Amino acid sequence: MSRDRKISRRDAISTGAKVATAAVVTGVVGGIAGYLAGTSAQPGREVTRTLTQTVTQPGPGAQTVTQTVTRTETVTATAPVGEVKPELSITFASPEWLPGRLTGLIAKDFPAWSKANIGKAVEVKMDLIPWDAIFDRLSTVLAAKSKEPTLLISDSQWLGQFYVGGHIRRLNDIIDRDPELQQLLNRFDPSLVYFYMTYPQGNINNIVGFAHEGDVLLFVYRYDLFSHPTERENFKAQYGYDLPLNYEDWYPAQLDWYQIRDIARYFTRKAGDELAGKRLDEDFYGIALHMSRAYDAIACPFGSILYSHGEYWWDPETGEVDGWINSPRARQALEFYVSLVPYAPPNALEIWFDEANAVMQAGRVAMIYNWAGFLPSSSTLRHPRYTT
Repeated sequence: MSRDRKISRRDAISTGAKVATAAVVTGVVGGIAGYLAGTSAQPGREVTRTLTQTVTQPGPGAQTVTQTVTRTETVTATAPVGEVKPELSITFASPEWLPGRLTGLIAKDFPAWSKANIGKAVEVKMDLIPWDAIFDRLSTVLAAKSKEPTLLISDSQWLGQFYVGGHIRRLNDIIDRDPELQQLLNRFDPSLVYFYMTYPQGNINNIVGFAHEGDVLLFVYRYDLFSHPTERENFKAQYGYDLPLNYEDWYPAQLDWYQIRDIARYFTRKAGDELAGKRLDEDFYGIALHMSRAYDAIACPFGSILYSHGEYWWDPETGEVDGWINSPRARQALEFYVSLVPYAPPNALEIWFDEANAVMQAGRVAMIYNWAGFLPSSSTLRHPRYTT
């Protein structure tokens, strides 16, 4: 099916930002989602409770009057002192990356929190699964109707398959009964609810998960190279505009993918060439971005390029792909993606998150394009040499 509707550049950039990838806590979360998805992990909290008691008071004459008195008071629920022995154990499956590890750190205090707040000490065991194995592992255990994991984090693109397969459940009835979950839902950005929590996409009456981490793709670049006076002067002479330097310079309103290719081409040098006033001992590359076949490595950056060319994967209303992903704009986007290969390292078609970080850490590339959730391994790279 073909169509005439054109996605504007503003809409394309907006959509690209919203569908960047995220992990979601699926429908088995239930009543403890508020804790695991970001509510306070303090050992104590204030709670409001209603107390009812019978009071006998003197009445007129020699009579006594019995009344039922109800009062509301606020008390502080605190965790028990000392180590809390778990009474129940649940397993939380997560991809192996920083957000999953942080969840595990928070979960260490969950036995004491749950004892104080829900009356049972619940132990949370983390099952961290490599990204390239996460879908196969989860789909296998769900199809086998295994009791574990109790909770799981799924990439948002698998919500439909897991829900239709009966593996995760609709959460609206649980949310309606739980004021804390209602408050949690109100804290989410509407785009997170739309893209990462509902099925069919955007159906607020069918929430099937809670957003765990809404990730974004970032450029990490060599500040020492982009700020070098000679490099800046030569680049402007060649391309007619300034190299981006500060955050505002990289914003989509100022910089597009074709300018990214200019920058990648400019910084690609051979051994023996000069770079920032120094002679190179080995080849240097302009850009490293995900082109691996592993999991969805290549699909996500390509999605950004696809949206920036004014196209989308499918018709959002009908789900029809013909005339969308094979449209002239989509083909142009793919051809552009391929055109970046000459400015990437020799292993360009094997690069995913670890490989992108590694080539930057080795000092052999001017910029990389990587998910924020995978960048902590580059956290030792500080200004003025590197920045994001």
